[in-house]
Amino acid sequence: MPVLIIPSNSVDMSLLGGGSTSLSPFKPVGVVQGTWTYGNGAGALQQQFYNATSADADECYWYVLLSQGTYTFQKVGMKDTNLGITKWYLDAVLIATFDLYAAASTQWSISEQTGIVVTSGKLFKLTVKIDGKNALSTNYKDFINGFQFIKTA
Repeated sequence: MPVLIIPSNSVDMSLLGGGSTSLSPFKPVGVVQGTWTYGNGAGALQQQFYNATSADADECYWYVLLSQGTYTFQKVGMKDTNLGITKWYLDAVLIATFDLYAAASTQWSISEQTGIVVTSGKLFKLTVKIDGKNALSTNYKDFINGFQFIKTA
């Protein structure tokens, strides 16, 4: 498990998250429900993290350090006929909902949510949870290549 060491409670959080914070999804800190793993796509650069159980309410989380400000959250991954709807949370606050259904498979699709306001810098729990599926989708899967927070203000 990755460990973040903060030397004291007096860390100047204004120095953190000055631009963007990109995260690798391949090692979550914890799994709440489901079996999350990664596998190769068509090429070496197409490794994708996904919920192998493909069940509604599959959930896992990471930790991300963000400073005060306004962010855009981007999730990079597939859209396809068998993908679900994902909800993303910072701590317990919903920050984005992405319907990942598409009539045709799309690799490296970017789902984006703007205007995420962080009122004070700290270490946040970033959670993704499968929350249903599009009526046309055949499953509850999610494929994640990466995600990032881009500071906009």
